[in-house]
Amino acid sequence: MALPSSIPRFVSIAALISLATAGAAQSTLDEFGRPSWVTTAKAQATLPTSSDLRAIQNSRATYFNSASQAPPLDVEQVDGKADLVGGFHDSFRPKALPTDQSDAVAVAQATAFQPYLSSDHSRVYAELQTRPLDIVADRSETLNRDVTFVVLQEGGTLILPNGKVVSSMPFGGANPIQLAKRYLLFLKYHPTLQAFTVVKSWDLSGDRPIELDYDGHPYTRPGDAAPSFADDSALISEVKQQLTVEGR
Repeated sequence: MALPSSIPRFVSIAALISLATAGAAQSTLDEFGRPSWVTTAKAQATLPTSSDLRAIQNSRATYFNSASQAPPLDVEQVDGKADLVGGFHDSFRPKALPTDQSDAVAVAQATAFQPYLSSDHSRVYAELQTRPLDIVADRSETLNRDVTFVVLQEGGTLILPNGKVVSSMPFGGANPIQLAKRYLLFLKYHPTLQAFTVVKSWDLSGDRPIELDYDGHPYTRPGDAAPSFADDSALISEVKQQLTVEGR
């Protein structure tokens, strides 16, 4: 179930449920820069039975708590409307190849997603199951070509057990990636979360690599600061050279 692109900031719960039934998910960005998984409503996942896995899940949910004490999405507001909140994470625009800010660099492809509610219920976040296609560097020592890894992304649309649908948008430098697309990902590893977040991404789905901005759209750097690579191998070669200089 996918929500149309023209969602107002405030919508009633009933209207949101109705919107959630319209259309099928596509692996594209809509006009607001949202990947399909952000507006595709999914039911709440069953919590893991293992206490260790539950602790990891709770840590991930706490990571996405609101820094501004936003109201919970699953509680009816005074005006009867639900707030589609955006992100509040601090962010800045990293350099084109931020190897020194990354714990891992990999060519990868997100294959599946599951939305969750943050611990304070103020926003929705998603776990993207991501398949490594080429591991360029891995200081985290957690990546395996035969095993998917988790990328945490801000935003998503969740169907609660009582039938309510709540949603958050990936604003504020969320570095959203799409399903099924090939990317070169610069990744930050969070040991307590046993998951990664995206520092920087390059789109490898076309003839030439495209540097993406923090909102998921192509980014053109001004003047001589704009890097250009003829193909994927040229980009990866430059990354490896930079890693060698850094002694990694």
